[in-house]
Amino acid sequence: MASSGARLNGLCLCGAVRFLVTAPFTDAGRCHCKRCQIRSGQSSSLIARVPRAGLEITGGADELRVWRPPTGHPKWFCGLCGTHLFAGELDAEGPLFLRLGTLDPTPNVEPRWHAWVSSMPSWATLPDDGLPRYDRGLTAPAAHR
Repeated sequence: MASSGARLNGLCLCGAVRFLVTAPFTDAGRCHCKRCQIRSGQSSSLIARVPRAGLEITGGADELRVWRPPTGHPKWFCGLCGTHLFAGELDAEGPLFLRLGTLDPTPNVEPRWHAWVSSMPSWATLPDDGLPRYDRGLTAPAAHR
């Protein structure tokens, strides 16, 4: 599941914001929350957690914008092209949640859980992959759908 520990380059769609992942992922999974659906245009988003110390902004820090929802983690994106890059606090310890599609090349990371399955669209189905399912975040197990 975790990255090999190799340094991974990340960037937004227009290339203005660039970053480097220098630590292995601690976890990865599919988030089915409504925010991820809106951000990605899909029924879920594949994300990986990395320690804050494992991400370095290498270019375009002045183009980073943040949305701080009333609940959940801050969402960081490029102010020029709108690419959502990661979630979490940039100025504090703790994990960051990376959108794997922003990494070049996209690492081969397998999800280990499904979160927010209670928010899935009625037309979406979960694969029979045996992964843990959580109605909300990663704390409340879900009934199988």
